[in-house]
Amino acid sequence: MRSKPISPFVHGIIDYAFALSLLSVPSIIKLNKKVRLLYALNAVSILSYSAFTKYPVAIKQVIPFRFHKILDIDSLSALLLQGAYKKIRRDRYALSFHGIMLAAGVITVLLTNWNEAA
Repeated sequence: MRSKPISPFVHGIIDYAFALSLLSVPSIIKLNKKVRLLYALNAVSILSYSAFTKYPVAIKQVIPFRFHKILDIDSLSALLLQGAYKKIRRDRYALSFHGIMLAAGVITVLLTNWNEAA
């Protein structure tokens, strides 16, 4: 069986880019203020556990990388549920951004080698 292509180092870089996208893109595409706040809260959550995960790009390595996977799945679940919010569902730009971020997150989780030592 082939190894998955995303290493802990690359996963960490993707996490920071993902959070940065959640923080910046909603403002750039001029989404509703409440929608921007939802994405910002999700980004802060991701940044907070990413900064302390045991991988090379962490500020302090505390959280085991395999536990990080559970946190990623929880964050993606929250993101999925946010899609039911009327201000996201009824705005084509918000819905498009939402779908792209959700797909990117799921693909990242599925292609990460969670067994590789960080």
